[in-house]
Amino acid sequence: MIAFDELHVISDLHLGGSRKETQIFDCTAELAGLIDHLRGLDAKREVALVINGDFVDFLAEPGARYLDPEGAIGKLDRIWTDDTFAPIWEALKSFVAKNNRHLVINIGNHDLELALPHVRRHLIERLCGGKDAARGRVHLVLDGAGFTAQVGQKRVLCVHGNEVDTWNVTDHEQLRRTCSDQEQRRTIHEWTPNAGTKLVIDVMNDIKCKYRFVDLLKPEVKAVVPILLALDNSKAASISAVAAVGARLGWDKVRRMTGFLSHGETPPSDEERTQPEPKVAGVTALDRLLRETLPSPGTTDGAEALLDDAEKQLKAGRTPFDMTETGADTEMLGYWGAAWNRLTGRPMHEVLFEAIQYLKEDDTFQPTTPDDTFRRLDPAVGDFDFVIAGHTHLEKVLSRACGGGIYYNTGTWARLIRIEPKHLESVTAFKHVFDAVAAGTMAALDAAEGLVKRRPAVASIWTAGDNVESALHRVECTNTGIKLTTTVGI
Repeated sequence: MIAFDELHVISDLHLGGSRKETQIFDCTAELAGLIDHLRGLDAKREVALVINGDFVDFLAEPGARYLDPEGAIGKLDRIWTDDTFAPIWEALKSFVAKNNRHLVINIGNHDLELALPHVRRHLIERLCGGKDAARGRVHLVLDGAGFTAQVGQKRVLCVHGNEVDTWNVTDHEQLRRTCSDQEQRRTIHEWTPNAGTKLVIDVMNDIKCKYRFVDLLKPEVKAVVPILLALDNSKAASISAVAAVGARLGWDKVRRMTGFLSHGETPPSDEERTQPEPKVAGVTALDRLLRETLPSPGTTDGAEALLDDAEKQLKAGRTPFDMTETGADTEMLGYWGAAWNRLTGRPMHEVLFEAIQYLKEDDTFQPTTPDDTFRRLDPAVGDFDFVIAGHTHLEKVLSRACGGGIYYNTGTWARLIRIEPKHLESVTAFKHVFDAVAAGTMAALDAAEGLVKRRPAVASIWTAGDNVESALHRVECTNTGIKLTTTVGI
């Protein structure tokens, strides 16, 4: 276990996207400034910067693939030379060139290509310029085990967080075989993506071309899904198709490989490993999702009749996307949307305003509210004084329930959107939000006052005499340099 005097952890930078309009990262000055600030700390102290997953975003690049061994270096070079990201690379080069400064890059679920041998060699060469001393200060953690370190007498574990997210868990055994096949010049077998990656490549990248907000808005189910379906019912079919992909989440083999399931369970046989993914009616999953998310659009006799008819059609084996009544005044593009349009005849922003009032009570953004990642990760790891994750894009500071210690989630350096209670106080206030997301551009989102949040955060652990202190800091630029403001401390 490597010992440091200071450990600073950031995550979910998502450097990627070939045009400004497609880039969700928007904190160049803050990040380059933070790196320079850490480089300038006491030269005698051993200081580490950990980028804890989703450093670069290969899934955001043109021609995105589930895994891209052939195109990864070209994409990495494009990201390196992009005007938005270039100052960050220069700051990192200067950082690792200095004695007692260590850079740790932990893999996430959007930057899997960094694990490929030729890509990691290329990255290290660009960062270190052939200098052996600098190479020795760059640590790549690419096997899903996470990064462990010691600060003073305290033990620290850094994991991205997708390890306990069944939609986004990485099959590191398959990744290891891919690396081996590439190095030994064997045929590289087609990569089997997790459901989250399949969602991004097959569905969300297309949707994001029209609606930029889907990458930024939280929470995904309670906020993104109803707004997306309200704006464009045609996307219901795509979302339903991905719901069917969720059936593969019943396969625990990948989580078992990564050590987050009980070893006492019976492992899958070779025959089971090669079986095609089980199928599930996607519309059933979508129906359940909507029922959990959206209140009934009305209680009139007409509404009940419309919904009853939809249920009968579903039981007969038809999907809402088959239910187009030729010559009728309404297409059944998902019965919730049809009910809204057919029964109310009201502007969609008014209907949606009423439908998502529950977001007033949503506590997703509260840093002291436990979420699924914390609840799953905390009991899954051992005796650490600090466990630090990312992945969710939401800052968290919580006392560990298992074994004591502190859990941090470092959020994201990408844009965030939250529909706040003030946006739901009146139809007029909500229309401001609705118009911005309906416009479909990053520029419209940025221009909407107070809608887009920038919350660049760093979890810091450091020795102070005989003590070890920690905090989650927010990073901001000032006229005199970088300012670190404690958000929540324990």
